[in-house]
Amino acid sequence: ATLLWTEIAIADQEPDALDRLSSAIEETDSQLLRYQYARFLVNDGDLKSASAQFDRLVNQAPRNSDYLLAAGMLKLELDELDSAVNLLETAANLGQRLDEARFYLAVALERSEQSARSLDTYLSVSPSRYYSQAMQSAANLAATTKTPAAITTLFQEQRNRYPAQSELLFLLEAGALQSEAPEKAIQALSKGLEALPNSERLLYSRATVYDIVGDFESAEIDFRYLLELKPNDPTALNALGYLMTNNTKRYAEAAALIEAAFQQDPQNPAIIDSLGWAYFKLGRFNEAEMLLRQAYQSFPDPEVAAHLLELLWSLGRRVEASDLIDAEWA
Repeated sequence: ATLLWTEIAIADQEPDALDRLSSAIEETDSQLLRYQYARFLVNDGDLKSASAQFDRLVNQAPRNSDYLLAAGMLKLELDELDSAVNLLETAANLGQRLDEARFYLAVALERSEQSARSLDTYLSVSPSRYYSQAMQSAANLAATTKTPAAITTLFQEQRNRYPAQSELLFLLEAGALQSEAPEKAIQALSKGLEALPNSERLLYSRATVYDIVGDFESAEIDFRYLLELKPNDPTALNALGYLMTNNTKRYAEAAALIEAAFQQDPQNPAIIDSLGWAYFKLGRFNEAEMLLRQAYQSFPDPEVAAHLLELLWSLGRRVEASDLIDAEWA
């Protein structure tokens, strides 16, 4: 009855909505009432008070994984990292809600700058709602703490353990390698495509890395195959058209691809920018300016600004170009 009254009072936005519940907790020391009170405090944004309530609950029931997880996550939110690690480690050791506990423990360890332990804990998460995010975090850590060979070994071990997750793991391996060893990233994606030859995500990723290393011909082959698998995909149409604009003089063909993408997704500022850039290369300056200004207004990105700047400069409109430089790079 007290909980129902509290819910009604909260819905009616009464300022003393939690007072009756707080009094009932003092009288009964009920774990159920304290747990709901703590949840109401979280919803109200009072994390410190909620954390104090969960601390009481953990003291009352030190092997309750729900209390431990909630208490640990609140400590994490409050940046009380030592307490968060201790609570989440205890929760993980209980073996209940294990992947959730391990994931948040890894986050706490990473924020505590315990990179090695954090990486190992991320890698201990099994396929669940937390797996993808855990592996992404593991890839980010590995990219800054492991050699390319160690990164490859790490993700191969994950694929051996969970073969159904291979596509995701090849993508994350390539992402971890891309900055420092792009050729190794291409090798990882190529290995992935041997196992999954029609993977659209692997094809797109490999084409992107080919472009990074300056191998436009290989990038074009991958994008064209991707368009065979998914002919009207606006992302692939735009990507190939934009690469052709930057790497060839086949501007009319590039513009046709981007126009097809624009038909599919006319509000996308990246596609609008690409089309304006292709029109600029074709000498269709009025249309190019209109599109580039539209793209820049929607998405004031430095690359979009650079395209508009080059158009203005090439047309001799130096004052407008200088104003754009001041606005973007001052």
